[in-house]
Amino acid sequence: MAAPARRNLPLADDARTVDRAWRPVYAVWEITLRCDLACRHCGSRAGHARPDELSTREALDLVRQMAELGVREVTLIGGEAYLRDDWLDIVRAVRAHGMQCSTTTGARGITDEIARSAKAAGIQSASVSVDGLRATHDRVRAWGGSFDAAMRGLRAFRAAGIPVSSNTHIHRDNVREIPELFERLVAEGIHAWLMQLTVAMGRAADEDSLVLEPYQVLEVLPMLARVKRRADEARQLRRGLTRSGSPTCAPAQ
Repeated sequence: MAAPARRNLPLADDARTVDRAWRPVYAVWEITLRCDLACRHCGSRAGHARPDELSTREALDLVRQMAELGVREVTLIGGEAYLRDDWLDIVRAVRAHGMQCSTTTGARGITDEIARSAKAAGIQSASVSVDGLRATHDRVRAWGGSFDAAMRGLRAFRAAGIPVSSNTHIHRDNVREIPELFERLVAEGIHAWLMQLTVAMGRAADEDSLVLEPYQVLEVLPMLARVKRRADEARQLRRGLTRSGSPTCAPAQ
């Protein structure tokens, strides 16, 4: 169980000049640590909710404060954001304050109904986490069936009219699967793909077998460059099909 957060800490009497000159335009907000997966690389060690997570009133007030700061886009994450009963209230508040709103999810519990409700509340994009082909993803996410659930989640969001993207941790278990995984995600209609190297934080700090060795990074970067070229080809194909009026999925970037 996470320790209680440190709250009501003293603030500086005045803001520095440099702080007055800049504003956070994009916020990634971990609204809960509650999660229905137990990913081996989770930087937050998500599972149980924090004992003192923000109440609905406090969360909505934070939305107001972000808008006043000049934030333009908020991505709701967890844990799993949709496991908070009030997550759609938070989405509606973000949109009502004129900010864009997206979410990142492992999608284990995403149903057609949840996706439609998210669309109605104002979610504008959803990124589904996919960390390898089926066997690898299920092993890393510590739940058999999590890969198929992620694919169902992607399709549910798309069916609800929400643009979908994906994000992938690159680690020793999946490093050879990245090109094939990319093709699978393109086929599922993603419009963007965020890739990041798994680092030794959270549960990954206990998983020496996951983190890439330095010499492997020298192999990963050229591989990603090749995948980028393939993404450019997919984008051009999509644009050509769109001009011809033929239906197509949106490619990854």
